[in-house]
Amino acid sequence: MVSNIELERKYSVEGSPELMPYSVAKKFTRYPEWCVSDWHLDVKVPVPAARDSNLCPECVDLLRDSWATMAGAWPLLQDMVHPSQQFGNSERVGGGSVHPPLPINVSVSDLLRDIRDSVGSVVNGLIEDCPDWKMPAAATTDVLADHLSKWKAEYVADHPRPGHAWSVLREAWLLAQRVGKAGASDHTAAEVDTESHCRKQWMEWPKGKPLLHACEGMVMAVQPAGGGKAVARCDADPEHAIPFDVWLMVRGTKAKQSDRTKAHLIKKFT
Repeated sequence: MVSNIELERKYSVEGSPELMPYSVAKKFTRYPEWCVSDWHLDVKVPVPAARDSNLCPECVDLLRDSWATMAGAWPLLQDMVHPSQQFGNSERVGGGSVHPPLPINVSVSDLLRDIRDSVGSVVNGLIEDCPDWKMPAAATTDVLADHLSKWKAEYVADHPRPGHAWSVLREAWLLAQRVGKAGASDHTAAEVDTESHCRKQWMEWPKGKPLLHACEGMVMAVQPAGGGKAVARCDADPEHAIPFDVWLMVRGTKAKQSDRTKAHLIKKFT
């Protein structure tokens, strides 16, 4: 009889010439001292990772919240794919109603597909890594996302494959932001000026010479219309964005806003 450990997917571990089953690889993995999230690298403030984990506790919570946002919004997103339609004036032919094809909200349809693919990818990995894992009876995307949120954030955070934890976290967080932009809840979007410059830096090489740029946009604290975690987003380039919790933590180590502004931000977005 084949044991579960023999069925587990195998991984390469630093210092070992042989591949190890998932549960064994975790025991021999050298976890980083600092959280691997690129958000911390962007703001140049390293944050200690949790013990035997690739992520800090704040990033693990963000992963949970992102999956929870997807699970909660899934039914409404499905309703939003086809706008409502009145049927009072439809033609009838041979006893049945004939209606024009319903228009499809392509952006919401794409979002549903991407959430399904993302959640499915994590679940497939979980099945291969943990053959004895019991999948929820009703294995719909929202049920699976809810299950991941409640029980499997640490599975991703302490995964032995290099880069896996950050990849899953970033994808889940970006999907949660898209849910917010889709307006899949009764929440109202809110923005507050943080009185801080973005200052995200990047390097360009005009004529072969390095040139360092720093963004001059202002950081806005944004509560998405779809609910979920607030975001610190640049008003000049929306791609310059990190979770508000991470930004607020970073601000604690740098120059402070006015006490009035800081108190307002904390009250409204945390």
